[in-house]
Amino acid sequence: MPESALAKTQRQLGAEMTSLADWTVAANFGDLDAEIDAIKNRAAVFDLSHLGRIRVRGDDAMAALEALCGEQIARLEDDTVTPMPIRNAAGDVLDTICLARLDGMWLVTTSPAQREAVAAELQAVVDSAGLSAKVDDQTLKTTHLSIAGPAARELLDGLLPEAPSKLARGQARMGTLMIAKYIGLRTGRLPQWSLEVIIPNMMAGPAWGFITTKAGHGEKTLPPVGTDAIDALANA
Repeated sequence: MPESALAKTQRQLGAEMTSLADWTVAANFGDLDAEIDAIKNRAAVFDLSHLGRIRVRGDDAMAALEALCGEQIARLEDDTVTPMPIRNAAGDVLDTICLARLDGMWLVTTSPAQREAVAAELQAVVDSAGLSAKVDDQTLKTTHLSIAGPAARELLDGLLPEAPSKLARGQARMGTLMIAKYIGLRTGRLPQWSLEVIIPNMMAGPAWGFITTKAGHGEKTLPPVGTDAIDALANA
């Protein structure tokens, strides 16, 4: 089963691992109540790398996405991220995705179970219509983190070049963290304020250490939380 580039680090931190849609993920770090409290009252970091991340680029990228998402995507502004259904050729809903329109590319974030189906459907549209677009599944090449909680904005403002506190829900940005390109998304998956950050796997370990230590001002690391806490908050 695939797992995050941070799985070894998470195990070292005492994570209880579990299976989710064929992925091995951190369920919790030993104290679920403390993890929920951290997100609700302070800030915490969790790993969303089990979500699908599919990049679509090229002159006909919008046409490929319109075929499955509808013509409304042409109205999406640059540097935004929007949840929407994506359908197959028969019109059946495949998944509810988050679609980000960024400089020179589109990013499709899927549920873990439907990543391969969404990527295959997009590629089929490109191939059948002869479109000039490249569908690139980045899921196994990238790490997807979320920093959430009422203190997260202030903490991240000192870490990222574009102050996350200025980003409203539904906005997205590309930037550079520790010489690596990253994508920042304000999807609003949780009721608490959060920023999702997507980085290359090769930078996952250094970025994790940088974010958790620097965000804790060197006194207390930003605590990790698992999927149990996220599920509890999302369903509250």
